Amino acid sequence: MNIQAELEDPEMRVSYGVATLKYDIAAALVAARKRKNLSQAALATMAGVSHASMAKLESGEGNPTLSRVGALFAALGVRCRISTAPLLATDMRKGNT
Repeated sequence: MNIQAELEDPEMRVSYGVATLKYDIAAALVAARKRKNLSQAALATMAGVSHASMAKLESGEGNPTLSRVGALFAALGVRCRISTAPLLATDMRKGNT
């Protein structure tokens, strides 16, 4: 079964949507932390979270609240901007965003 067919199932859409959003947040957080030349432990201390929570979040395994995400980006002195992109490569060819 291909991903487009799987996304017809509402439960699969939820799982896929959550997973991709967590990965996007993790990638943005790692990039911002590295631009500031900080370790995970240093950022965790600055933001008042445990190193274990920080590691889970950056790996995409954590399930952070918006408050937690906002606090981490604020500790880095940056804000997070959200943009959308096609979910599937076929959508990109059609120009759907």
